[in-house]
This record gives sequence, C-alpha cells and structure tokens, in this order.
Amino acid sequence: MGSSARRFPPPGGVSSRPALSGGTGEVGGAAGPAVPPAPVVLAEAMLRVLRWLSPRRGAVVVLEDMHWADRETLAVLEYLADHVTVFPVAVVLTARSDEPGTSGLASALARDALHLHLGPLADSEVAAMAAACLGVDTAPRRSWLACAGTPLACRSS
Repeated sequence: MGSSARRFPPPGGVSSRPALSGGTGEVGGAAGPAVPPAPVVLAEAMLRVLRWLSPRRGAVVVLEDMHWADRETLAVLEYLADHVTVFPVAVVLTARSDEPGTSGLASALARDALHLHLGPLADSEVAAMAAACLGVDTAPRRSWLACAGTPLACRSS
C-alpha cells in the first residue's frame, strides 16, 4: 500500500462498512440484511465516509434520478444536507421537474441549495447526439424526432 493510499475504515475510526454493505461486511455486497438499516444509520455512515474522503481535496457526491427517491432515501438526503456543510463536499442531484416524486425532494432540500432548471435539448442538439450515437454525420429525422429533447430517450431510440 503506497503512502497516498487510504485504509477503510480510517485507523481508530468506527467502521461504516456494515451500514454501507447491506450487512455483508463488503461494500457493494450482494446479500442484504433481513431489515435494512435505519436512514439515520446509513446517513451517518455516508457522512463518515465523506469526512474520511474529503479532508484535503473535498469530494463530490452525484445522485441521479432523485425524482424516483423513496421516503427513506429522502430522509438520508435531508440528514446529509443538514450535516455535510461542515467539510468540503458538494452534493449534486438530478431530478426531472415533471415527475410526481419531485415535491418530496424539494421539501427535503429547503435550504440554501442552488437549483438549476435544465430544459430539454434543442432539436439541433438532439440531432447531433443521435448522429454521434449512430456514428454518422447526419442522423435521419425519424431517429431523434420522438425524443422531445430528452437525451436518454434519444440514446435509447
């Protein structure tokens, strides 16, 4: 292990591994406990890992498709929003504003968060993306027209 390598958990620290591993002892383990950890336990484990990762350079956490988040996930997010401000961590979330689950996300983040609304891609941008995905100079109009400016729909069609 080189001098710049970091051990998990940090020496003398309490292990966050059980909460992050689903009870298997391995982060990303396949088997899970019969009862998932309480949201505050998972949130505290995430804070410990972020605190451990971020002391010198900071860290960025990206959570996508948060419009699909359940109540427990929103509780973890709210806990993180309340406590992550004490060390250099940026949390970036993506959510579709036209999805039903977005209201719970907005209430969990009723803080000093910066909200950016990104509209759909312009037709020319979708056409360029479709052409790149197809490996051609110009994509047929039918290949991107139904995407309505949504990159995922363009990529899937």
